[in-house]
Amino acid sequence: MKTIECQYCNEISTYQSEANFIVFCPQCKRKIYLECEYGYGPVTPCSILLGCEKIGDVVVNDKNQYRLDINGKQILLKKTYLNALEEATQIIRKMLNPKYREQEDDLFELKSNGGFLSFYGEPFGRPGDNFHGVIDCSFHDHLLEILFREGEHLIIFEPEGIVNNEHELIIQKAQIIKWNWIPYGYSEKRVHKISYECKDGKVYKRTSYGEQLLDRKSSYAFVMR
Repeated sequence: MKTIECQYCNEISTYQSEANFIVFCPQCKRKIYLECEYGYGPVTPCSILLGCEKIGDVVVNDKNQYRLDINGKQILLKKTYLNALEEATQIIRKMLNPKYREQEDDLFELKSNGGFLSFYGEPFGRPGDNFHGVIDCSFHDHLLEILFREGEHLIIFEPEGIVNNEHELIIQKAQIIKWNWIPYGYSEKRVHKISYECKDGKVYKRTSYGEQLLDRKSSYAFVMR
């Protein structure tokens, strides 16, 4: 058995490793891990795990159709290969959380290709020193995620007042912001974490050293420009 920490709610759960599997967090019901033999073999059968509990499978039938088997149901998938696993993920997310509402992801396209970052006016590094290049972005379930070239991962919960153009990305308000990065120049590639949470009009910053009330230097929750 292996353990994994949910990047969204910090729940620690265990799972059994297989050739192809998807792990959902038993607490917040989001997908937290995917492993498959992509490039080496078929991606099915793929086990669907809710923590350590197996709740379903993605399989391919004798007509070469991808199918999700879960809760006694057999759901034919429209897509194939890795795209079928993503399609199954969205279906399962809705099953596990009836209140889940997928954002119209196609309507949100991040226009900036990256830049210098600041959180509530607190810069990450010195302006001009670090360009954080964007490689992927998604907006689902009131949650904005951005992946960067150096393995950095930004998660913004309940973003409001989004300014999105080719020169900058501004989030005026957010419930929680999680920023994960790997320090430059270290042989040990250990992920460092910072989170910001807005509670009762105040912002609390949490690191490995503990929690502190942030002296806000800007009303904007996040700026990338």
